[in-house]
Amino acid sequence: MATQHPIQDIRAASRLNAHNMGCQVTFEGIEHEAFVQNISLSGALLWSTFMPPWGANLSVSIKTSPLENPLILEGIIVRRDCKHTEPGTVGAFAIRFSHSSPGLIRLINKLGNPLQ
Repeated sequence: MATQHPIQDIRAASRLNAHNMGCQVTFEGIEHEAFVQNISLSGALLWSTFMPPWGANLSVSIKTSPLENPLILEGIIVRRDCKHTEPGTVGAFAIRFSHSSPGLIRLINKLGNPLQ
């Protein structure tokens, strides 16, 4: 019987569980509600009924109590998928941020431990 080894995350930045943190995604001037599943200094995985096209440039606005002001992050869609949840199917998409910010660093410090 072969020994199974855990899959190692090879991303440059560790991902942190964002506990379905609410956010707004703006694409082509239209805002859509979404939820941040996990986040790192380089990007995030979001779930939404809205599914942006692959390669789309968009912005994500996160308003949460650990931050004094909304955190606005811009980036590009690098992955798309669908997830089946109890309420129904939702779009899951990954955004790679175009830059980091002090607000993002504060948010990540507040979220705690990396995903296992």
